[in-house]
Amino acid sequence: MNMKMVLVLIAAVVFFGAAAEAGEIPDIMAFQSRIFDEGGNPVEDGPAEASFRIVDVDGNVIYEETQQVDIVRGLLSAIVGNGESPDGGRAGGIPFEMMSGSSPLYLDVEVGGYAPLGRMEIATVPFAGVAGTAYSVEPESIGSAEISDGSITMKDLSDSLIADLETGRIGNREILFKDELVSAYAFPEAASNIGVKRGLSYSSSSNLQGALEDIDLAVKARDERISREESVRTGEVSALGAALSSEVAARSAADSAFQFSLKEEISQRKKDVSKRLIKSGDSMSGTLNMDDNRITNLAAALSLDDAVSKRYADYRYINEDGGISVFKRKKFVTFSNQEDSGRDDHCWLDNGVWWCTAESSCQSDEILIGCSGYYNHVCWGDVLCEYMGVDLLSETCYAHAAQNIDSVQRLYAHAICMKIN
Repeated sequence: MNMKMVLVLIAAVVFFGAAAEAGEIPDIMAFQSRIFDEGGNPVEDGPAEASFRIVDVDGNVIYEETQQVDIVRGLLSAIVGNGESPDGGRAGGIPFEMMSGSSPLYLDVEVGGYAPLGRMEIATVPFAGVAGTAYSVEPESIGSAEISDGSITMKDLSDSLIADLETGRIGNREILFKDELVSAYAFPEAASNIGVKRGLSYSSSSNLQGALEDIDLAVKARDERISREESVRTGEVSALGAALSSEVAARSAADSAFQFSLKEEISQRKKDVSKRLIKSGDSMSGTLNMDDNRITNLAAALSLDDAVSKRYADYRYINEDGGISVFKRKKFVTFSNQEDSGRDDHCWLDNGVWWCTAESSCQSDEILIGCSGYYNHVCWGDVLCEYMGVDLLSETCYAHAAQNIDSVQRLYAHAICMKIN
């Protein structure tokens, strides 16, 4: 877009004229312009970005910045030197020492998308013209900051000043040279002659010695408070440690007592249980109350004189009808019985115990077995088992206990059973 830009140069003159009243050369420069469109009308209001560049006669850029400006009724105002440098930081003012040369400098201005104007020469303003020649020096306007170190020599001093230096006094004041100054303040009491600024937190003294003493007392008092606090805290920690040790001992004793009590309880429970439970291989004593229960699946008898085997049937199983079957059978031996019908009696000896079949009776020196052959009696030991009117094949006899079950008289032995077939 081709736009026109018109500079209002009087604004710069007014700015520098106002700065002259402050007695210093400003490091900023005022700029104003008015922007028109191709029809000669001021452009619309709104923000825009303005770029300012100061270049030399060869077009080399020696200063550059950008600013965000507001256009109002076509007018644009900016303070060159308050913008943003190309690296993103604040420009911090125009370095006016670059203008000390004799070559002219130019200002390039570009606003938004508008066509840039031609270069504008930076001309001398009234302030700079007056600053070029100093007619006189204002009284007391030059201080030590304006005098270069070492630039004043003895020839620049007045005769009276030189005379005072020789006597070592200026008026009622004593002059101390470097070596004398070092010696004067090398002694401890010299600290009383050095002043300090008022308003210290721990001292209201006006000299260094007094301030140091006050600070020393404050530090000492604080150290004493810290020592007392440390002593108190140490005692509390020791007491807490003792309490913890006592608590640990008490809990350890309680744990030991509990463990002992627990072991005693477990031992007692084991004793109580041992009266009711028997492990494999343990001996059984006392009365065994089966409470109408039956013992099944017993192992083979060790021997006929085994007390356990005599108490419990060792070769039995439960029939489907609930009856007891005896299946132990030994080899028969035959001999004559002179007191009965003369038929051969079938008996056998098993570990000192005689067994007899039906329709027979047997007799030995140790054990008397009497049976009535006709009624199919089966005998064991000294107890008679008689079955009336039923085939003996289903008969089972046990010794030392008798019970009638379903009209069948059965004798229950300790452990030894037989089956007659």
